[in-house]
Amino acid sequence: MIAIIDAWEADNRANGISYEIERVRIGDGYQVRKMVRYAEPQTEFFASLIDAQAWVDADKLSRRPGRRKLSEKKEASH
Repeated sequence: MIAIIDAWEADNRANGISYEIERVRIGDGYQVRKMVRYAEPQTEFFASLIDAQAWVDADKLSRRPGRRKLSEKKEASH
């Protein structure tokens, strides 16, 4: 459990983007809320949970990788 939380925190800290998937309250379907640091949240609607998760996965793959860790920078400079 701790490893899962640490991985989530590292990913969120590196890119400043987090996602929330929740069922819509009125009607059928799911909404994905993409929250980018220093920007307005973006909301997308999907018919199924599978479609929502697929969009999140594709969006994660489309962004640029985050900055390298400080320890990696030190090793590269030596």
